[in-house]
Amino acid sequence: MSWFKSKPEVPEAYREYAESIRGLKRSTTPIRNQKFLVVDTETTGLNVNTDSIVSIGIVPIRGYVIHSEDTREWIIQSDQPSGGGASIHGVMPHDQRSGIPAKEAAEEFLMAADGAIVVGHHIGFDAAMLDVFLRHQLRVPFLNPTYDTGHMFRRLKGTPYRLLDMEPAVEALDKICEDLGIPIDDRHTALGDAAATAILFMRLLKDLEKRGVNTTAKLLAR
Repeated sequence: MSWFKSKPEVPEAYREYAESIRGLKRSTTPIRNQKFLVVDTETTGLNVNTDSIVSIGIVPIRGYVIHSEDTREWIIQSDQPSGGGASIHGVMPHDQRSGIPAKEAAEEFLMAADGAIVVGHHIGFDAAMLDVFLRHQLRVPFLNPTYDTGHMFRRLKGTPYRLLDMEPAVEALDKICEDLGIPIDDRHTALGDAAATAILFMRLLKDLEKRGVNTTAKLLAR
């Protein structure tokens, strides 16, 4: 890990986080035993370089069980307006002023992401935003392997999948959940979207497992 050698100031907690996900892409851990963290971010806009995270929602999963006691949503403290997205994600200026400090949210997110495969719908954007967020707050990159439920849905359908500007060519979360009869509450809040994605992920994961995708390595092999 040459990155660590050149950055001796890296917090010990981050070293533990990095070690916890080393080798996940080659792991023979059964899917049922693997830790997954379903993540959704709400942001001030869609530009990774100029916009920022307003809130982060997480839903931990292991053994096809949502661990509701560890479900969290962080509204990031800020005096800056949350952009035109406030009418969509519902995070208002007074929510941001009373939110959690960004550095504290970053530290808590890393603890939650320890040893996890991070899952999301159109996860490429969320992962890119989280990478910028973690680098800015803690000077560390986002390292978790990710898995996209949009790709997962197409994988099961046998439909070609491609990435263009981090956005998979796939149906919206609402449409897939509607087709599968999965209810969505609090749509366009970080926690509401993460919860719906978590249910979708478990539904599709069971189907993949039936097709022989039964280890972490096989899942991440795409």
